[in-house]
Amino acid sequence: CGIVVAGAARNVIMVGKKGVGTTINCTGTGKRAFHLQGGAVLTLSNIVLVGGGQNASSLVLVDPSSSLHATNVTFDSGASPSSGGCLSLLGSATLTHCILTKCSAKAGSGDAVDVVKGMLVMRGGTVEKSSTNGSSVLVRNGGSASLLGVRFTGGALEGVSGAAGDVGTFIMHYGSGALVIDGTTSEQGGAWGPVVFEMADGGGNQLAYNSSTENVTVFNATTNVSKTTRSLEGQAVLKGSVKLANLKVPSGGVWRGNALVQGSVEVDRCQGGIQAALVVRKGVRFDVNGT
Repeated sequence: CGIVVAGAARNVIMVGKKGVGTTINCTGTGKRAFHLQGGAVLTLSNIVLVGGGQNASSLVLVDPSSSLHATNVTFDSGASPSSGGCLSLLGSATLTHCILTKCSAKAGSGDAVDVVKGMLVMRGGTVEKSSTNGSSVLVRNGGSASLLGVRFTGGALEGVSGAAGDVGTFIMHYGSGALVIDGTTSEQGGAWGPVVFEMADGGGNQLAYNSSTENVTVFNATTNVSKTTRSLEGQAVLKGSVKLANLKVPSGGVWRGNALVQGSVEVDRCQGGIQAALVVRKGVRFDVNGT
């Protein structure tokens, strides 16, 4: 644990045992598993990464221009005092058939992944909700994400942070960075299957998606002055088959934000309190080109 991979010339490949995988256990060390710097590339396959505690500040940290490629990797019990408990992305990551479970962020945002100026591609795999508040995947500061055939799940949430009445969200999207939720099935020409947002019976209050504007600071090198502006609110693009199942909130619907629906959205056993399960609030665009 505490492995730093630095420099553009660094291309590290780690392959674990087939089937059961190989475990890198950082429990009790207070250290993250990997920190990628300066254009480094790390490729992981058949690996289980176990977090080193709240002070580890993310299980894996990927700096700008560096990249992570993970296949059949489980990110387990990553934690951070801020955000991005399992994965903090200022660079890029491609996760294929990966599992993110029991991740936590003390700040309450991005329990599993914090995409801050970086880029996330998930192909298949599962993101498990691990707190009753905050978000599982946080996309902000111009970061972008493409989520293909990903399953977002949550259980009864016993023994985790937050109170029983809290409302959490699977995806929190700040600003106008691109976000594509692609559930294109094999019958539709895709390879990864539908995207599902689903809580188990007895699970906490949960949104599928929430979006908001954010303040962005731009530095002008000519005038040597930084200017803060408010960016536009982002829009999630929904392709293929997307299912919202067994989600509930006290009010306001289980999807809160702009959406461009280019495929189909199924709403099953969702509750929006005194309002409908799916609510399009004032100022929000919910454009449907599909069903």
